[in-house]
Amino acid sequence: MKKVIIGILLAVGIAVILFVTWYNRNIQTLREVQKLNTEFEGYLNRTITGVDLTTIMNKAIENNNQYEVPKNSDGTYQDDQKYSIQILIKPTEEGSFYPMEAFEKVGMKDFTKNFGGLAFQSQKVEYHTNGRVSKIYFELEPKTK
Repeated sequence: MKKVIIGILLAVGIAVILFVTWYNRNIQTLREVQKLNTEFEGYLNRTITGVDLTTIMNKAIENNNQYEVPKNSDGTYQDDQKYSIQILIKPTEEGSFYPMEAFEKVGMKDFTKNFGGLAFQSQKVEYHTNGRVSKIYFELEPKTK
């Protein structure tokens, strides 16, 4: 009888340990996602300079490199549906959005030199299914007359 009770207690103990480990891992992942999202969402509906935009692009590139996000044949990061972050920039009032990699190819110093003093605003953020930021759109803020 003692062996059965010890076996049951052992099984319950192992189940509790596995549950606590799983729970802690999920909480840690959730905190990491919240920290990352807060970092990027902080720019939403705010006017920032091109210098700040350079910093944001560098953070996204660093994130993509950290998670080894592969690149397409055109040099842009693939949307891996999990960790990738894409920054899309509309550098003129009329025109289209360009991926951050287009500016990275030319060089971030040149981007900062050419666009550093201009004002940009983000009004759109998209997310992966796991809740992480996946895309942020920045547009050149129209000049007031």
